[in-house]
Amino acid sequence: MFEQPVSRVLFVQFYIAREIFQSIDESMTQEAIDFMASLLKQRNPSLGEAQCSLLAEVCVHSSNAVILSALRNRDRQHRQQLVQQIEDLLVSYLEPYVGEGRLSDVMKVMKCPHCQSEQLSKNGYRRGKQCYRCQECGKQFVDNSQRSVMLKMNLVDRM
Repeated sequence: MFEQPVSRVLFVQFYIAREIFQSIDESMTQEAIDFMASLLKQRNPSLGEAQCSLLAEVCVHSSNAVILSALRNRDRQHRQQLVQQIEDLLVSYLEPYVGEGRLSDVMKVMKCPHCQSEQLSKNGYRRGKQCYRCQECGKQFVDNSQRSVMLKMNLVDRM
């Protein structure tokens, strides 16, 4: 690593002027917090500025902690599992604040209708609808979210 001049300069600068690196890290984190707070405010205008900032700060710092833990882990599969859990963590934390209807617009979680797995891959289009293939059971299906809404409405009308 120290054979490259740039690496040596960075290493020396890190120990001579740590505040430079710390300010870069802090400013990037603050930018992420501000960006997420603005997204939260757009999703739910009834949230106050302070609450949006607090929620964003918790999300950014918790994500950073999980990412750091993943980077420190030697097991590649465990690292990938940790990173995949970040989305689940944030969705469950933010759901009460952005509401289920709003959250479904942000992150639509598809599940296999046969085995309920979320491990899906896109598999082309049929009649203008996205098709999926389940990685767990291997079955294929079409996203019928609009059809299921229509079926529910028909069932209600029949009662």
